Formats: sequence, structure tokens, C-alpha cells
Amino acid sequence: MCRIALSLLWLLSSAQRSSTSHQFYQQHQQALHQLLGQAATPTEIRALLGYVLDQQHTDVEPNRYFQPTRPPLAVWLARQRGDQASAGRLATTVVYPLLRYVLPRAITPPTPPTSPATRVAAAAYRYVGVRYGPPTFNPRTNQGTLDCSGLVNLALADAGIMYPRGVGSGATEGIVNSSRFYAVPGSPLPGDLLARQHGGAWRHIGIYVGDGYLIEAPYRGTVVRRVAYRPEKWLRILRIR
Repeated sequence: MCRIALSLLWLLSSAQRSSTSHQFYQQHQQALHQLLGQAATPTEIRALLGYVLDQQHTDVEPNRYFQPTRPPLAVWLARQRGDQASAGRLATTVVYPLLRYVLPRAITPPTPPTSPATRVAAAAYRYVGVRYGPPTFNPRTNQGTLDCSGLVNLALADAGIMYPRGVGSGATEGIVNSSRFYAVPGSPLPGDLLARQHGGAWRHIGIYVGDGYLIEAPYRGTVVRRVAYRPEKWLRILRIR
């Protein structure tokens, strides 16, 4: 029994050493501790990396419309410290900065872009990890937040694509109804925009980046992130003219 127990412990330790989060921590340990200072312990940083990189968990704060199956990361960290009231502060001082540092470095971007559309896809990767919120993000200072249409507008601008705003009161509607884009059937290509409706209006938009993934700013309490493309979730594919 002792040998079996020791073997299980060795296997668990080996799995942890080979995990994505463990490798990332070993490569970026000094930078992570410089970034967070005394705001998080090494044990807390490694645990958060495990959630983010090994389990793809990037919900930071509660959202009344989208309830994650696991506690948001700031809530989890506050519970570990026995101080649930500190979740909001920990989101700002620990989790959001961690995600902004980790996600762009942990995700492999596509091959060098060769067309306007693939430049849009490549540009979207620059904003992975940016906190969701009003479109105030400044790339020069790396400060601010982005919503779904703000992400798309920045990626389009980075790729040198200007567009006339279409009809509609919302920013997403202005993109969807613009003459610069046209709807296509079938499967998306890198740089295509993906749109869906809520309540009969265009409410959400993302960027397909290839290999079965898209980049989106999904909702309050999380960050710009890369997720798997699920066709049933999207109503329209838009291609650049």
C-alpha cells in the first residue's frame, strides 16, 4: 500500500510539473512577482494560473446575467483569505492585472497576416486579457476597458480598415449594418466578424481568428478572451469587402 501511495504522489507531482500553468510560472515567475508585488503570494499566483491556464477559467467577478459554474476568480481568492468582502479589491489589484499579463503570453497567435482580414484577426490577439467595460482602452498606456464593439473597432483600426457606420442606435448594430461588411453563409474565415442578437437587436459581436477559435469581450466581470467557436451561438458571419 505504501508503494502504491508513493506512486500516486509521484504521478500527481509529475502531472503538476508538466502542466501549462507550472511551466508558465517557471518561465515568468520573476515578472509575475514584480507585477503583483505583495498583493498575492506565490501559492496564490500558482493556484490562479492553474484555473486560468489549465481550466480556462477567466470569470473574475460575479455577473447577474451570466452565472459561471465555478466561483469567479476574485471571489475564490477572497474566500481563500477568509475575507469575502475583499473580492472587489482583489479583482482590481490581483486578478485583472494577472490576466492581462498571462493571456497574451500564453496564447499562440496566428501566422503572420497576409490580407486585411487576417490583419484583423492578428490585431485581436493584442487585446486578450483587457478588462470588460466601456471602450476606453488606450493601447499606448495599456489602461482602460473594452466591450465587444470596442474590441472590434480597435482591431479594425489596427488593420487599417475604416468603415461607414450603419443604421441602428447601438455600436454593434452600426458595425453589422455597415456597407463595409457583407453576410456570408457557411463557415467563417480568419478576420470574419461574428454577430448575434438579443431581443431582436444586434447585441454582441466577436472576431473569428481561425483554428476553431474566436476572440470576444463577452460580458461584465471578465476579460477579452479567446474561446472555441460554436456555430449555434452566432446568427451572422460578416466578411470585409
